[in-house]
Amino acid sequence: MDALSPKQCWEHITDILTDDQYEEFIENKSIDFCAELGDAGRTRVNIFRHRNGIAVAFRIIPQEVPKIEELGLPPQVADLIKHERGLVLITGPSGCGKTTTLASLIHLINETTNDHVISLEDPIEYVIPSKRGFITQREVRTHSKSFAKALHAALREDPDITVVSDLLDPESVSTAITAA
Repeated sequence: MDALSPKQCWEHITDILTDDQYEEFIENKSIDFCAELGDAGRTRVNIFRHRNGIAVAFRIIPQEVPKIEELGLPPQVADLIKHERGLVLITGPSGCGKTTTLASLIHLINETTNDHVISLEDPIEYVIPSKRGFITQREVRTHSKSFAKALHAALREDPDITVVSDLLDPESVSTAITAA
């Protein structure tokens, strides 16, 4: 197969963007989102500009949420879901497994409790259908304008657990601390 020309690449890129995503990319010169891409399934997509033009990075999201044990994490990590109050931070550099760890914990809550979990994400990577628990996933920019606004709204919706995938600004941090 021959390499795609820049024009062909751009055509393929614009095929997967919604109108809002296209506008965001034009305005911000980059965009990060998830998309269902045929047989590949759910895929994290990052489109960005660089000195030679436009590039795209794809990361396939596994269809099944891994269990805590499958991640090689100590069993004590599962105990984090037992706390009734407080703030748990899962931190680390890009690509270290923060999102997968959060999804595994939400999945565990979903299978073992009746808790209402509101998860605020950007973007939603793992889709977690409700089982025993009640899981509400919201994507910032799609379902709310910002993490701070989504978090303010979530506090009025009687969650047992609120998951915030990113604390990027002082208002979100302050609201998360207040919620805890």
